[in-house]
Amino acid sequence: MKVVTGFLIVVLTAGLVGGTIWLMLTLTIAAWLEVLIGVVGFVLATVVNLLLFWFLWPRTSSFDEDDD
Repeated sequence: MKVVTGFLIVVLTAGLVGGTIWLMLTLTIAAWLEVLIGVVGFVLATVVNLLLFWFLWPRTSSFDEDDD
């Protein structure tokens, strides 16, 4: 599952960042709007990575055990 998660993190991040850069380069818009698009793309890529890591990365059972 670690391999699948790592692959998804790399591919989705590349797609989101690449799509954001493509959008910024193809649109003729104000500079502040390009910065806004860049920040939104960065935040979206970060949130997607955190969600993938949280839901797909296998957890060790040491956190579930009580240490008395």
